[in-house]
Amino acid sequence: MGAILISRRIWRREHDNRHQEEDGEEDRENNGEREETEEDDFAYSPGIERAEVVIATYGRVSSAARGAAVRLNEKRRAGVLRLKKIFPLDFNKIASLLKSAKTVCFLEEGSKTGGIGEKFAAGLSGKCKVFVHAIEGFAGQGSLGELFEEYGFTSEKITEEIERRFSDDDTGNAE
Repeated sequence: MGAILISRRIWRREHDNRHQEEDGEEDRENNGEREETEEDDFAYSPGIERAEVVIATYGRVSSAARGAAVRLNEKRRAGVLRLKKIFPLDFNKIASLLKSAKTVCFLEEGSKTGGIGEKFAAGLSGKCKVFVHAIEGFAGQGSLGELFEEYGFTSEKITEEIERRFSDDDTGNAE
């Protein structure tokens, strides 16, 4: 039991330090603008109603999602939808908020199979294109930073994945 508590403390310290550093970088990149509109079930970035790309997520990957949105905004309108709860979700309300979105990327640091990302994609089926970026199979071991890098949960890798999907759409090769 003691080893588990120590592991959790180490993880928490790594997690907090990593996100404090990312948040500082993000503030500089975004000129300090980090305001979100808060709803009961979710929060979202300003202008999300006009975004052509929306990154939906929850939990620890939210800061990487915000960083990716900042990068994506250099080429196209992007926004972030951060879920505060994962069940139940009001998909009609979410769909009306994402009415301009051509693509929604759902980031889930858990398993792709059977996760909330699949439920989210199914709930928005026919309303917009949704792809889920999640872990397929079993995750390896490592520090949080190593695992986020390996599984593509950094703002750089999220941006690359979304840009790749957009270029595939433009050429008719979308997955």
